[in-house]
Amino acid sequence: MLSHYSKAEFTFLSDRLIAISSLVNKIAGLTGGHYDSGCWLETIDRCLAWWVESDASSGRVRLSLSSWSWASSTGQITYVSRGEWTRAVTLREDIRQHESGRLRLRGSMWRASLSDLGLRPSGDAKHMGDRHNPLLWWGQPDPKPRDELEVLDCLDLGSNRFGLYLSALQRMSRENGGVQEFKRLGCLMVSLREPGNTINKRAGCFLDLI
Repeated sequence: MLSHYSKAEFTFLSDRLIAISSLVNKIAGLTGGHYDSGCWLETIDRCLAWWVESDASSGRVRLSLSSWSWASSTGQITYVSRGEWTRAVTLREDIRQHESGRLRLRGSMWRASLSDLGLRPSGDAKHMGDRHNPLLWWGQPDPKPRDELEVLDCLDLGSNRFGLYLSALQRMSRENGGVQEFKRLGCLMVSLREPGNTINKRAGCFLDLI
């Protein structure tokens, strides 16, 4: 449903969230769910596993929304497919204490170069890879030339029968209460096989996603 909705043309991109606010309120009233910036916090692991399938950014102003929200993009959004899913990240606070626009998370972090992740430049600003494992979709078309030795921080979101899904992150220069802040760059899918020794993987990490 969101895939079709996100490709609709709006005069003002800010209307995309406003237009569904009544529906969100009804769902929250029925389920008791907690919502922020287009995402349900109870399923934040799946809500972070999105990417831009096609972009419509020409002549359009990007919104100043949290990088982890699909509504911060200007194109058609695709989520990880429905079905069996093993979650790997959770909120690290009482959901009732959630601060709007900021996700306080606990999960496993990967740190590795693009080469170690098996990624190669594709000549396509929307993704890196060749439409097979591994594949990295940028949250927005990425105009920056990427060196294969560039190091990425990644947050393990979960897995299904197709592979592991991670959020590719940009480390920010500041911390909040001793916790490192990150912005989301995109969604990475890799093989289910155990990562190589060149990938630094740390469990039980705390981070803020803004």
